[in-house]
Amino acid sequence: MSCGVKGFLRVNNISQKVAKAEYALQSFYSAQAKKIQDSLQNQSFVNNPTTLSSHCNPHSYGQNPLSFNRRCISAILNPDLLKAKIYNEDVISRTEYYISKLGYPLGAYSEDVGYRAVMRNVANFLEKRDGAAVDPDNIFLTDGVTSGMNMVLRVLVEGPNDGFLIPVPQSPLYGALTSVHNAQSIPYYLNEDKGWETNAESLQKIYNENKEKGIKVKGIFISNPGNPTGKVLSKEAIREIVEFAHKNKVLILADEVLQDTIYKDGESFVSFKKVVNENPDKPVDLFSFYSASNALHGEGGYRAGFFEVYNLDPQVYDQVKKLKTMYVCSNTVGQIMVDLMVNPPTSERNSAETVAEYQREKQDIINSLKKRGDIIRDCFDNMTNVSCNRIEGGIYAFPRLHLSERAIKEAKKNNVEPDSFYSSEGKNLIMI
Repeated sequence: MSCGVKGFLRVNNISQKVAKAEYALQSFYSAQAKKIQDSLQNQSFVNNPTTLSSHCNPHSYGQNPLSFNRRCISAILNPDLLKAKIYNEDVISRTEYYISKLGYPLGAYSEDVGYRAVMRNVANFLEKRDGAAVDPDNIFLTDGVTSGMNMVLRVLVEGPNDGFLIPVPQSPLYGALTSVHNAQSIPYYLNEDKGWETNAESLQKIYNENKEKGIKVKGIFISNPGNPTGKVLSKEAIREIVEFAHKNKVLILADEVLQDTIYKDGESFVSFKKVVNENPDKPVDLFSFYSASNALHGEGGYRAGFFEVYNLDPQVYDQVKKLKTMYVCSNTVGQIMVDLMVNPPTSERNSAETVAEYQREKQDIINSLKKRGDIIRDCFDNMTNVSCNRIEGGIYAFPRLHLSERAIKEAKKNNVEPDSFYSSEGKNLIMI
């Protein structure tokens, strides 16, 4: 931005919690990428447009949306399309169902918590997934995962001595939100040599160390499948984390956005809700998040997400609901996208043609993501001084750069981490 300094606001008289938050998506690296993109625009040798990859944004990389979902969205935004009869009966009936349930045109506010019909369908989806009853009132429809986590942390954080365990490597969102809410980010390191495993013993050690420092370890962030590691947690690994959380009265914030893309043979997604529910003698406060932003659907621009609360004290639940009411409803088109995500065409309700098309498109996307993940991982492993673990799920690969002792010493000399020193020069960039 270049507008000249005219007003009185400066970075030292705004929220220092925001100013000090490090969020990679808006950081130095994103700015560097934008500079490179701009510099290439007028170069004659650039035949194809460049794409910024600081956000997970599948559709910007050429992934196609699911046709049924987009047809329903277009028809509900423009009901005249129903009269034109350009869509089949499955799209028409689903759109009419939505129109009948909304109560108002799509441009009007829904209830603050969201459309009740969508909340019920989310509850049905979770019941089928986990084999446990779900109260629709425990579902909060949000503008993607980010706004949901932001709202939850606003309720949870009491003061600067509250701490949250954050995985390393991590999604930059966790640390940024923790910082903005004036809480402590407590790193716990995933074991790369063992496929990015989470170790309960190391968690306990970190918990004890921070408790001795006077930090109240209030929660733990977990990404499954891992962002950015691609690790899929086993049921046993989740059970160990749940036992740790119960023992130490640490709540769980489970980021399960990538749950619909599992590539490891013989593995399937297991939710934290399922494991917590199967261990009623070890109750844990649980917030679990899901959205249409990543992986299979890739509909990040719709800002379509939700979170479920489980085992929450009724008075605490009331505070979460009160804050959601203050935020007003999430965007209504995104709420419909959430419903389409959890309520796909089925043979019981839809034609064989529609179901076959949906399943074919879905499998094509998953196969493509797995194939590309394998290619990228193999490419990394064939590079000098680069390695990468097998990608078990999700849409990320996290390579390891084996830097020289000379580079590490130079980084320490400049008082920066070696990986940051490597990339901050602006000329040592990996382009995929």
